Amino acid sequence: MARETSNESNGSLLVLPSYSKVYLDRLSSLEGRFKRLLESSGSSPSNKQVHDLRVTIRRIRSATLFIKSDPGKRSLKELDHRLKKKLKVLGNRRELDVAMDDAHAWHLDDRRLGKLRKKARAQVNRSFARHRRKKLLRVLTETLREVERNPNPRFSDTLEELRGTLLPWLDVPILRKKDIHSFRIVMKKSRYTLEMLGSSVGPLDRLQDCLGRSHDIEVLSKLTEICPSLRKLEDREIHNARKLAGPSLHFLLGEIELHARRLASFNSKRHRRGESACLPSQ
Repeated sequence: MARETSNESNGSLLVLPSYSKVYLDRLSSLEGRFKRLLESSGSSPSNKQVHDLRVTIRRIRSATLFIKSDPGKRSLKELDHRLKKKLKVLGNRRELDVAMDDAHAWHLDDRRLGKLRKKARAQVNRSFARHRRKKLLRVLTETLREVERNPNPRFSDTLEELRGTLLPWLDVPILRKKDIHSFRIVMKKSRYTLEMLGSSVGPLDRLQDCLGRSHDIEVLSKLTEICPSLRKLEDREIHNARKLAGPSLHFLLGEIELHARRLASFNSKRHRRGESACLPSQ
């Protein structure tokens, strides 16, 4: 993480992160990674490339949460619209890829899955045709160059919105099976958002593994008859997720609080020095 040293002698927050630099560096890295993925995968991405594209697109969408949307400029909205469409076709393809692997591993009838995956692959190929990839990269480049020219990320507002998303989950006494999917999405969004500020979110790995595996089995169960052993595995993953949910929520809220304090302290010192705060506390 890029850092900016403080001369405070009270022992608190002696080293402060330079949030703008961390953010812009990660944004640039994401842009480069996405361009390389699009170039290497072409219009027929492999299973691994589908996974990598989905993760990178999610990270880019999380990064745009920090950008102030100007009603007069449509590039940000257009970028988000295009990324959402790509995520939809990639998600369908990814679910069927995993379902096919699981069906083979558990010796299940995969004939229906095979037909569905063939259709999903064709949809991905159309969505990532050369002219569509070029158009997406153009919109992405325009949006990010605009951000670089006017670097004014809404750090505090975004952190507060994320806190507001997480807090209601603390009041849920136990994760119900029907809530697992929504909770999984919240965890992913939280992870990618905090990573943009330099947080290390390794403590979420085990929870996300459990949530992801339970989702994979749920998808498989909708497409084929699954055996009792696989159902027991799903129940076990959900049980483990329930145990990990509370500590993970507290970890995320702690990270948000840490960043909020650092931002407030950084802006306070700049204000006392009479400098314009490049990290506004909204």
